Amino acid sequence: MGDDFDLPLPEPPKRKKTRLSLGGLGKAFGSREEGTLSPKKIDKSLKELEHRKKELEAMEQKLSEKERILRQVEEHIHAEQKAMAEKEQLLTRKQDALDKDTSNMEKKIERYQELLKELDDESKIKQQIIDDLEQNIRLKRQYLNDQSVTEEMLNFMKVVDDLLGNLPEDRIQDIIKTKEFKFYEKVMAKYQVGG
Repeated sequence: MGDDFDLPLPEPPKRKKTRLSLGGLGKAFGSREEGTLSPKKIDKSLKELEHRKKELEAMEQKLSEKERILRQVEEHIHAEQKAMAEKEQLLTRKQDALDKDTSNMEKKIERYQELLKELDDESKIKQQIIDDLEQNIRLKRQYLNDQSVTEEMLNFMKVVDDLLGNLPEDRIQDIIKTKEFKFYEKVMAKYQVGG
């Protein structure tokens, strides 16, 4: 992955071998055929050569400096590319870890949601059981109240029946003639009191 950013480094320029143009120097030295060189011409030519030599050395020095700078730039670029590749690898590892953590968190969330649903279902069932128990308790209380009322009523009706039975006969006949007596007979028959 780090190699994706490695760019080929350009070759440093090769020095061209330059031919010095002697320009007028060839004429200054004269040709071989002529065979004559004056000291003035030789001095002038030597100064000219010395001047051109200094220019060439200055150009070589500038070229050397530019090559040195170019190497530094290439080294810097290479170091930056290497650092970027390392950072990219680090980011990839962090992204992988984050993806794994995210996946684990999503699984935990799903499990918690399932547990919450189960708890909610259990809570509804428990509430239904509580409601059923409360209804059962109410019914038992009502039954017990009804039982006590019924027993009390039966006792009361026996007492009334006994009291009525102890009345003189003419008084009993007067009570039998009233419309309330019909109701009395109905209630007594319902609870099977008397006989």
